[in-house]
Amino acid sequence: MSILEFIVGIVEAIVWPGTALMILYMLRTPIGSVLPMIEQLRYKEFAVSFRNDAKNALNSLETEQILDQNSVEQTKRIYDPKLAVFDAWNQLERTAHAKLIELKPKKDMTNLDFDRVLGYFEYSGALIPRVKQALSELRNLRNRAAHLPKSAISEEGARNYVRLAAAVEKQIVALSALPNLRLNRLIYLIFEYNHLLDTGNYQHISINDVHREIESGKILRYIRDIGGQEIDLSLILDSKSESEFESKYVEHLQSIYGGNAGRERRKWGVVNNGICLLIAWTCEIIQQGSGWHPDETIA
Repeated sequence: MSILEFIVGIVEAIVWPGTALMILYMLRTPIGSVLPMIEQLRYKEFAVSFRNDAKNALNSLETEQILDQNSVEQTKRIYDPKLAVFDAWNQLERTAHAKLIELKPKKDMTNLDFDRVLGYFEYSGALIPRVKQALSELRNLRNRAAHLPKSAISEEGARNYVRLAAAVEKQIVALSALPNLRLNRLIYLIFEYNHLLDTGNYQHISINDVHREIESGKILRYIRDIGGQEIDLSLILDSKSESEFESKYVEHLQSIYGGNAGRERRKWGVVNNGICLLIAWTCEIIQQGSGWHPDETIA
C-alpha cells in the first residue's frame, strides 16, 4: 500500500464521524433550546394526568357529601402546588397515626412508621373499598410527584389532591373500632414479614431458626419478640376473637414443614433467610385454598 492510499483510507475512516461531530457542534444552540421544550411538554403531560387522576378519584369518592365547608375553603389557597401535595399526605399520616393510638391505647405505637399505619388501615379492612382505593391513588400520586419539579403540578391538580386527602382523612377520623381480620390476617402477616425483611436488621434469622420455632408452635411469638416495635401482631396474638388463628396457622406451617423441610431452595428458591421462608410458606397456605379463595379453616 502506498503512502497516498494509506492517507485516503484514514480520511475515509474519519470523515463521517468528524462530519457528524461538526454538525452537532454547529447545531448545539438549536438542540439546546429544543431539549427544555421537550421537558416542558413532558411536565405538562404529567400535570394534566395528575390533575385528571386526582379529580377522578375525588369524584368516585363522592366528596361533596364528605367534605365540610372549612376543608373546601382551605383548598382555595394553593401557593405551592407540590408542597401542598406533600403537606396533605403528611397530615393524613399524622391523623392515621393518632387514630391508631386512640383505637389501640394499650399498645405503644409511637415508634411505628407513619406510612405503615396508613398501610395498616388500607389492608386490615378498616376502610370501605372506595376509601381504600382513594388512599391508594393518593399514595401513587404522591410518589409520582416526588420525582418531578414544581412546574409539573398545576394548582388545580394540587387542589384536587388536597380535597381528596381531606376526604380520606375524615373517613379515618370517623372510625370507631378496628375490624377483625379474615383473609386479611394472612395478607397482613405477609406485609409485616416483608417490612422486617426490608429493614435489613433480621438477616440473622435463619431457616433453621424458623424450623425450630414452627416445631415448637411458637413461631409468631418468636417473630414478635425479635421484631419488637418494628412488627405489630397484636390483632392476631392479643385478640380473643383471633384465639384460634395462631394454632391453625402453626398447624398449616407444620404440615408444610413436615413434607418440605430441606427442599426450600428447590421449591421456593429460599436458602438463606428465615423471614423469606415465612413469606413463601404463608403464600403457600393461601394457595392451598380453593381457587382464588383461601382455606376457610384458617382464613
